[in-house]
Amino acid sequence: MSFLLERMHPRYRVFLQPPTEPGRAEDENGEETRRLEDSAETPSTNADAETTPADAGADTTSESPTGETETPSSDQQDETSEDSVEATDTITAGEETESDEEEESTEFFDDSGLTDNEIAATVTDDGMEASVNVKVNGAVSRSAIVDALQRAGVIAGYDNDAIDTLMDEDGPRGFPVVVARGKPPGEGISAKLELYFERNPQPQVTYDEQGHANYKEVGVIQQVKAGDLLAVKSPAERGDPGYTVRDKQLAGVIGRDIPLAAGPGTKFEDKDGFRLVAISSGAVSMLDDNRISVSEQFIVEGDVDFSTGNIRFDGAVHVRGNVIAGFAIYASGDIEINGVVEDAYIHCGGNLQVRGGFLGKGNGIARVCGETHIRFLENQKVIGNGDVHIAEEIIYANVITLGQVVVRYGKGAIIGGTVAATKGINAKIAGNLHNQRTNLIVGVNQLLSERMNKATDALAHKTDMKEVLQQALDKLMKQKYEGKKPLSPEQSEAIDLLYEHMGGIDRWTQEIETLRDQWFEQINLLEKEARITVDNEVHSGVKITIGSRAKLIDEDFGRSEFHLEDDMVVGNTAKKGKSR
Repeated sequence: MSFLLERMHPRYRVFLQPPTEPGRAEDENGEETRRLEDSAETPSTNADAETTPADAGADTTSESPTGETETPSSDQQDETSEDSVEATDTITAGEETESDEEEESTEFFDDSGLTDNEIAATVTDDGMEASVNVKVNGAVSRSAIVDALQRAGVIAGYDNDAIDTLMDEDGPRGFPVVVARGKPPGEGISAKLELYFERNPQPQVTYDEQGHANYKEVGVIQQVKAGDLLAVKSPAERGDPGYTVRDKQLAGVIGRDIPLAAGPGTKFEDKDGFRLVAISSGAVSMLDDNRISVSEQFIVEGDVDFSTGNIRFDGAVHVRGNVIAGFAIYASGDIEINGVVEDAYIHCGGNLQVRGGFLGKGNGIARVCGETHIRFLENQKVIGNGDVHIAEEIIYANVITLGQVVVRYGKGAIIGGTVAATKGINAKIAGNLHNQRTNLIVGVNQLLSERMNKATDALAHKTDMKEVLQQALDKLMKQKYEGKKPLSPEQSEAIDLLYEHMGGIDRWTQEIETLRDQWFEQINLLEKEARITVDNEVHSGVKITIGSRAKLIDEDFGRSEFHLEDDMVVGNTAKKGKSR
């Protein structure tokens, strides 16, 4: 029986106490039992002290000198109870500590046989927390808690402070307490993308030297050259690894990736795809899927206005809207405009196509190196090197081109203004019923004419210069052969310089005359081959000029073709179906 008492929790020992000695009153047994219960429930001043079986069975009665059993009074019982609470010496089975030792100790009842019904461990579904529920009173050993955890497979992440709290006899009882925690996987670092251009450029107002704002030069085009660095990507990184309370390893969370794709005109210069460069010159753009491309064509989705400013681009330009008055487009390549062009300036290094019209108050100019295609032209000026094709009509406009002008679709009329085409003019109608003055000029190369005029002026100037030099030379030569004094060294040197300069003038004059003759031959050939063809009507008031010869039409004709013959403008004309 004493063996069982030693292994049993103090609260339950009273139920296995041996019976009282013979002659002890029944009320004494009841009083003894109450004192044992009070002893188990009353906190001890020493946190680690615990009543032993010997203390629980101690006799609290005394015997009188006469041999009769004497029951202590209530005051004596209170003093006895207080003495047992304050006692620091604990007597264990078969062992006694010295009364003068100050070291305190805690006695655990034997909890090595506790089952999950008495101390149970549970683990959350994600394995990140483990809890222990102690269902018995009194202190519990660490080994008992660890055994319960290990039965549940918990081997990592122990919380020693929580376990210490649970071991204490005053620790939490009857509900789960978290005593182990796993380590969540660390969050990774997301990828980063560094762009060397503006993804959505906004108009930037510029200022001149006087501080005046220029709202037309806002620079929304981002142009790059081959080899330029466009973007650098920093890859996503994985976070620190974690683990569960069952020591299952958890990979760190990788950061969010950012895609980067090479579009037309670009390539990755590294095998990992982190550095993107341009392989051609043009406008750089970035789509929603982070695909970067470099295009030789710059596209304006709307109008060319204050939202875009003037367009300056080394390549082709496509305007899906209109070009508003006062704005300009400068492009080294082709220009395509879906809408109309108002009083704007167009400088096109390639071919120009205006699907709408080019119209305004006469302040618009288009300079085109290639061919020009415009639906209709009104009150504006076109200067080109190639052919000019106007789909419908030219009204009060000026056209100068080294190619030919063709107006053969729609109405096909040229009314008012001046149309000068080196190679020829072809239209349906010239002039109108109101005898509007309309100038048609062919066989004239303005550039060659200007060169001819400049060469003629230069020859005249050199001739005058040569005469002045000759006069100075004659004077020195006369002094040399007829003078009383010999020439000084400076005068002799001057004679040599005059001869050298005059020789240079002769050589230069010969070269200019050769070029002038070549240009003159080209002009004569142009005049000879140039034609003005009108398919339907030529009205009075039209002036025909071929080369340096002109003719004013003073009556209406039908289909006509004008050319230069015997240094005169002649025409195969028809009026009312007859040749003239």
